[in-house]
Amino acid sequence: MNRTPAPKWACLALGFFLTAGAADPQDAVKIEIVASQPCWVIENGTVRLAITQMGAQMAPVTFCRDSDRAIQPYYVSPWQGEGLKLDPPVLVPLRGDFFCLPFGSNSAPYEGMKFPLHGEPADKLPREVAWTTATNQDGGYLWFSMRDPRILPMTVFWIENHGRHGVPWNGRNRCLGLEDVCSYVNEGMPISAQPNDINAQGIPTAIELAADRPTVVNYIQGVAKIPPDFRMVKDIELGAGEVTFVSVTGKKVSLPLDFEFARTGKL
Repeated sequence: MNRTPAPKWACLALGFFLTAGAADPQDAVKIEIVASQPCWVIENGTVRLAITQMGAQMAPVTFCRDSDRAIQPYYVSPWQGEGLKLDPPVLVPLRGDFFCLPFGSNSAPYEGMKFPLHGEPADKLPREVAWTTATNQDGGYLWFSMRDPRILPMTVFWIENHGRHGVPWNGRNRCLGLEDVCSYVNEGMPISAQPNDINAQGIPTAIELAADRPTVVNYIQGVAKIPPDFRMVKDIELGAGEVTFVSVTGKKVSLPLDFEFARTGKL
């Protein structure tokens, strides 16, 4: 199946966000081999990110490049560079963050459609913006995402801890997953589009797409450095062009952020 439209969409969206104000954003996009995959690379003085041409998977991403302690929070699978022939194709470049449509897979066709794993690639705010965080205290940073809950109403959390022993995992994979979704967990179609115990509570698990009504997924991801004993995020406070992360120990970390982008798509 053709995966060209989605990677182009993802690359252009991220490119615009990082190079806003440049005379020609395309001048800032380079093509490099990163962790064995051809990637579009976008960077400025603070952030550098790589997006694979296969599947538009985003990683590695380096934050705080202009400091004495750069941060790389995203996962890259350990089999990169081994030349393995893998199926499904999503495993070939597997890394970081990528767009799934639909999320999960379906073993039985739904309305004549059957999708590969994670589909055809192209997680105290006002309730119109949702957020997810993860803290790496040893690394001295927290990771966060912000989104429109009308589009991505839930977060799926999973752990991989040396638990798969077939190729290409070989018992060596260890990472956390935080995936903001509109789905019935990872069960894909048809259960996500049918009545289920989640959407029975008023939480959507599928989005109806239409050719005459574009569906836009505005999404923010970033990191913030944290002090010792910050531990985990309890709440978020919003200011004018600013977000503050409040920890369970009472410590606060603020950074400039146009969080309204997640809801409006405007910068």
